[in-house]
Amino acid sequence: MKHRVAHHVQKVKGRVKGQSLSQDSWLLALLAINALVIVVLAFWSLTHIRPTELSVPIRFTSFTNFDALGRWYQLYEILGISLVVFAVNTVLAYVAHPSSRLISALLLLVSLQVSVVGVAMIVGFTAINFGGV
Repeated sequence: MKHRVAHHVQKVKGRVKGQSLSQDSWLLALLAINALVIVVLAFWSLTHIRPTELSVPIRFTSFTNFDALGRWYQLYEILGISLVVFAVNTVLAYVAHPSSRLISALLLLVSLQVSVVGVAMIVGFTAINFGGV
């Protein structure tokens, strides 16, 4: 009985080791789309966030609209958070892929969602020129 279980475990390990995130075209497509959105977010941030002496909106809620003001450089937090979520979820997706392709896909989808929301936020916050050159 122990021999059978050990054999089954070895067989499963062999199958799991044979799988790789880098060979999964759907998950690679998700990674590529997410990376593209991050590049768009970084490009927009670098070209539209400008130094200013005025306080700029840094938080928006549906109840109170723009309800927090801050320094212009605080807008880069959106890019930073998106990058951290992308990096962490990519590593977790890579680690989880051998045992669960679904979990890997969900992690990458969450990362993509955070990146898309980040683009929407940064475009919304920088659409108005707040006294920059």
